[in-house]
Amino acid sequence: MNREESDLQIQVADLLRLYEKSRNFVFFAVSNEVMGAARTGGGLARMKRFKRMGMLAGVSDLCITRLGKLYCLELKKPGGVMSKDQKEFRDNIIASGAEYATSYTLDEAIDALKIWGIIP
Repeated sequence: MNREESDLQIQVADLLRLYEKSRNFVFFAVSNEVMGAARTGGGLARMKRFKRMGMLAGVSDLCITRLGKLYCLELKKPGGVMSKDQKEFRDNIIASGAEYATSYTLDEAIDALKIWGIIP
């Protein structure tokens, strides 16, 4: 994840923290960038172990659960492109009944969160 995307994720996470208790939801980040950084030397063994432990490439940046429903939010810098793994995760998670959105700006993320009823 590049700096622009990580800054966007921090902004969204800060916003979610404001509403987490009052709106009765839980959110968490999935740090899959560990996978990308582990592709050399001893990192390959760690990556294989992480995969066996359940780490999944392409998982969205933020996952939110509220009232028994899962919401997945992928954050991209403007002009950013989803990877093959991210597209596959999106398709699979939607097929499982979860909600999914890709946002390129804070305003887009806020719109998705409002549509989902996560924030007012």
